[in-house]
Amino acid sequence: MKRGLLLSLCLFVLVPCAAFAQPFGAWLTNGAPTDTYITLENSSALNFAGGSFTFEAWVAISHSADSECDSIAGNTFTAGQWIGLCGTSLRSYMAGSGSAYTVGTVTNKWTHIAVTFDNATKRHSHYIDGELAGSRVEASAMTASGQPWRIFHDAAWTYTPNGAIDEVRFWNVARTQDQIRDSINQTIRTATAGLVSVYPLDANANDVIGGHHGVKTGPGGYLTNPVGLGCTSNATTLCVGPGGRFAVNIQFQVTPATGAISTAQRVNLATTESGLFTFFSATNWEVMVKVLNGCGLNNRYWVFSAATTNVHYEIIVTDQTGGLTRRYINFSGPPAPAVTDVNGLESCP
Repeated sequence: MKRGLLLSLCLFVLVPCAAFAQPFGAWLTNGAPTDTYITLENSSALNFAGGSFTFEAWVAISHSADSECDSIAGNTFTAGQWIGLCGTSLRSYMAGSGSAYTVGTVTNKWTHIAVTFDNATKRHSHYIDGELAGSRVEASAMTASGQPWRIFHDAAWTYTPNGAIDEVRFWNVARTQDQIRDSINQTIRTATAGLVSVYPLDANANDVIGGHHGVKTGPGGYLTNPVGLGCTSNATTLCVGPGGRFAVNIQFQVTPATGAISTAQRVNLATTESGLFTFFSATNWEVMVKVLNGCGLNNRYWVFSAATTNVHYEIIVTDQTGGLTRRYINFSGPPAPAVTDVNGLESCP
């Protein structure tokens, strides 16, 4: 199976690729020539038949073109649940064959996906980067196959997407949009009501919450951002902070969850302390970002931003020296609030 060229360059040649910067340490990549996937233990806790459900993950994937659709996760789509990518569309099954629901756009940029099912109302919903892509009421409750869950695979649909996956979470409740947004760019490493399992994929396939560990098959590794390569400013990348070590990129969506993700343009100003970005026009400045050295106060680099927009956007700040990344998401609708994160990046000095 062929892998996406740009993602492969970022992961294996280790050139700076801030646009692919991931928020939580390492991730699992699906490498060639043999597909890589994880098989979870066949636990009753991961059997969601007759109940409620939420699946969350960060993905940077594209369609493999080896089949109509590719598996992001599944426990046999003909009988139970399945989440996957069909072209650029998010599709999920809650009750086996015939229950397919397709809505939401997923590209090869890092994207948060969430699929929920509320057993009380039978409402089935898709969220992309915290925005509701769509929902519908199903005719029946969730079913299960008796087979174990697989990440990047399915017992009945083995096709895998190109790219990477991280921070996979299973819940036995239907999370609300506000709940999804509250933890979208945060790690969860302690027991939380309704949370069944979390797979950080930092160095193995272990579940850090419920102990429902997985086993990796295939040659793909657990990889991290490149370190020590420095930052180079270009049309879409701003280099700021001490020595210009922090790369800043912004992605935005005019039609959240269902439209294309666009990359903001950097305003060419002669400063390395802060910067401006435009979305639609070179003369229409949208977001200002700066990274401050707070190491002497709380051993952190601080991230501040201000904006004059109400569209969905994500600020991605990557420390090219320390390899850490932070994402700051503004959801569509109300005017964007300022960011004053004095706990930003733990990569001092």
